[in-house]
Amino acid sequence: AVEAAATDAAAAAATPDRDRQMSYAAALLIRCEALIYTGEYEESESLAARAVELYEQLRGRDSVECAGALHLRASCLQGQGRVEEALPLYREALAVRQEALGATHRHTTATITHLAMQLSYEGQHAEAEGLYRQVLEAHQRNLGASHNLTAQAVSNLAGCLHELGKLVEAEVLYRRALDVYSDTVGPRHRQVAFTLVGLAAVVREGGDLEAAEELYRRALDVCRTALGPKHPHAQMTLGALRDLLKERGKGEEADALEL
Repeated sequence: AVEAAATDAAAAAATPDRDRQMSYAAALLIRCEALIYTGEYEESESLAARAVELYEQLRGRDSVECAGALHLRASCLQGQGRVEEALPLYREALAVRQEALGATHRHTTATITHLAMQLSYEGQHAEAEGLYRQVLEAHQRNLGASHNLTAQAVSNLAGCLHELGKLVEAEVLYRRALDVYSDTVGPRHRQVAFTLVGLAAVVREGGDLEAAEELYRRALDVCRTALGPKHPHAQMTLGALRDLLKERGKGEEADALEL
């Protein structure tokens, strides 16, 4: 259905009609999102770039529509590991969205989150921390403390604080996110597994290896059912638990451990 919409819109784009051109640009972004979901970043990036061109011509570079296309193009570049190209596009999209939609709008916070993730990936954790806090504040105000998106913002901030060595606050936040997820999506959900792994890493770095082992075991148990044995996160969790067991002198148990 998405491909058909893009094809129909492409035909419409041959006319000078502004509304049809706008529909074509929107269809390009729908197709782009579908390709991002399947990991086809190069093709999706070319579609997003074309949408940026169209919206810039039709609505202006500082329009909300163009900002949305810029955000998607940055996501495509991010997926290809082209961080230096993605960052300025995220910043540009963010500036427009903050001005037009406000700092707490869901589209604005989505761009802030993506920008923060890229900055963290580049090791710029201090700037990322400020952005993650901004998103958390917005979600708490708009959605409440017990919403899943708020829990995700809490978890993102916790991961950033871990990188900055702020272990005490990171642990508190991971436990807070874990409580929300356990109540909203249940204790066997993949988000619970992700959060348990983050918490285990913080606890391990803090020196409590016994508690960290228990957390990794819980995470691995959830991974088995929520993700399956072949999922990269399940494999990563298995590896982390094996490393910890060996560190604790449980080499034989570590070698025998399987998903």
